[in-house]
Amino acid sequence: MNTAQIAAKLSVSERTIQRWIKSGKLPAQEGADHRYLIEESDLEALMLPPSNTTAQQEIISLRAEFYDLAHQVSELERILEQIVESLTALPEQLTQARLTVPLQMEDNPSSAEARIAELERRVSELERSVGR
Repeated sequence: MNTAQIAAKLSVSERTIQRWIKSGKLPAQEGADHRYLIEESDLEALMLPPSNTTAQQEIISLRAEFYDLAHQVSELERILEQIVESLTALPEQLTQARLTVPLQMEDNPSSAEARIAELERRVSELERSVGR
């Protein structure tokens, strides 16, 4: 049988079979053309129902933890994307502020300078947080 047939027989993915072979969970000898030779007894041992339900519960728990972590990573990637978008928009905002400063300075010079200083501070903070 090939890895796809073994995977179907054990109701797992072909990639899982390949990982099991690589990790040693499914003993195999590499044959010609990157094919594996697997003893029937080793395959049957994997087909037996596990006697340890604690291990199954641990696997379920670890799988749930994995999916939770994957969700957190996805959320962090979304947040990072927002930070990068904000960082990208800041130079344009800074340019706009500099263009409007002459008009604003006539009315309230300290307010316009404070706005520019605040924008420049935000750019510096975001650049530090993103690691630029």
